[in-house]
Amino acid sequence: MRVRVYRALWIAALVSNVGTFMHLVAAGWSITSLTSSPVLAGMVQAAWAVPGFALALHAGAVADTFDRRHVLLGTQVAALAVAAGLAAAEGLGVMNVPLLLAGTFLESTALTLAAPAFMALTPELVGLEQLPQAIGLDAISRNAAQAVGPAIAGGVIAASGPGGVFALNAVSFVGVLVVVQRYRGGAPVEATRELRAAIRDGVRHVTRSRSLRRPLLRLAAVTSTGAALTAMLPLVARRRLHVSPLEFGLLSAALGVGSLAAVWVL
Repeated sequence: MRVRVYRALWIAALVSNVGTFMHLVAAGWSITSLTSSPVLAGMVQAAWAVPGFALALHAGAVADTFDRRHVLLGTQVAALAVAAGLAAAEGLGVMNVPLLLAGTFLESTALTLAAPAFMALTPELVGLEQLPQAIGLDAISRNAAQAVGPAIAGGVIAASGPGGVFALNAVSFVGVLVVVQRYRGGAPVEATRELRAAIRDGVRHVTRSRSLRRPLLRLAAVTSTGAALTAMLPLVARRRLHVSPLEFGLLSAALGVGSLAAVWVL
């Protein structure tokens, strides 16, 4: 935290992460207002998860191939625009299932493309000696946001509806934009490889490394089964438990509290 640029980016990313988890709660609550179909309710989680599955390799290759600062600026502007569009749709009363799913998909796409660039920027900011601590702080930021964001979202939904959450999510990207725009350190990355070659090299490196292959398989098993909880939680909470928006926010926040506790235990 003594590194000024890293500290500013960490704080901005924390605010952005809080906004992201607020969006997920608002989208889950909104879909249950638009439909009672379990399939469509689960599609919110699918719309959020598909870009991460389909574009993660491409996102890493983009971070290796293009100027990471430009990648971050472009993706944050795109995510801000999508969140603002969803807020406008709610405010105008024209929100529907296809629009909500499309907005969730597009915002997830923007953040998926941004994630590797964020990760690659961290060692540039703090150096290799402090990299383990920085990685730990990044994990704490995400888990803390998962604990705080849903609770805030529940209160905002109770006060102003999902549109207020989408608007706050749009504002949450401003801090990252300001920090990245002002950052001038580091040499720009030159496009020395094609995306296909970068992806091929990355896949080859992982498949040949047992130390990487094993945790990836475990992670796939955990996330594929755990996705059912986040996908069905809004529908079960609203249709069977009959909770209020604030109570739904606290239910969602419990996932983040568990994650944060696990970080400290580890």
